[in-house]
Amino acid sequence: MDNGDLMKVLAKKPHIFEEDDKYWKSPDLMEMNLSIELDESNNLGSRGIKFATNSVNWLDKLLNENCTKKSVLDLGCGTGIITREFYKAGYEVIGVDISSKAIAYAKKNTEEINYINSDYFTLNINNTFDIIYLGYCTLGMYGPKKRFELLRKCYEYLNDGGVLVLDVFSQYKFANFCEYKIWDIDISDDMWTKSPYLHFLNFIIYKEDNTYLDRHIIYNENEIKCYNRWNHTFSIQELTDSLRNNGFAEIQIYNDICGGPYKKGGDTICAVAYKYLV
Repeated sequence: MDNGDLMKVLAKKPHIFEEDDKYWKSPDLMEMNLSIELDESNNLGSRGIKFATNSVNWLDKLLNENCTKKSVLDLGCGTGIITREFYKAGYEVIGVDISSKAIAYAKKNTEEINYINSDYFTLNINNTFDIIYLGYCTLGMYGPKKRFELLRKCYEYLNDGGVLVLDVFSQYKFANFCEYKIWDIDISDDMWTKSPYLHFLNFIIYKEDNTYLDRHIIYNENEIKCYNRWNHTFSIQELTDSLRNNGFAEIQIYNDICGGPYKKGGDTICAVAYKYLV
């Protein structure tokens, strides 16, 4: 591996949504991502027990005004912080996550909950659910085709009258961001790789698609690794159109996945979308 190879990688602008799941599937990064999720001060993680409690309490009140306790599928459950709150509130719940490290941690903390190590797109279970929880702005990590596929899968896993609850980044989230490139040397052995490395971070804007990329390039004497973290941002119109195109009938909009009233200019949008069969 030489400097010429590194320069080629640094100079390349990825095609939009290129390698959209490599960051999450990489066994090398699962320990790091587990640490991030468990750090309640890190806004890239689970956002803490208070957030999880507030989110589930709001949904419990909202969804049980006209019904009894129900079954929940928590997609992207991570260490199970939301899953456990649903379980404590009396729901039957299954948690799904792509990270084997996160699933192992979740199982260790609540053995009574069924946790499945799988990605969204290869998930194959016989259950259907009354509620699907898709948090952490997950939908925007993928391009249009995969977004459609994920919403379609959610629709198919819902019972008649079931509810999909999700949040996304709004079009205002990165409104004041500019493209940038930074680099750092790390001699630790517990983050991106198990040997000293150069870390190049490139923030790239795809303005025509309202999409933003955190591109991490990790370089040591043996190899170059690239990890893309994509974030597509939504207007309310785009989000509601995406849901309706997948069969969802009634859609309620909130400011966040804790049920705050919608306010223009916020970082996130939450949708509560109902499946009604004719």
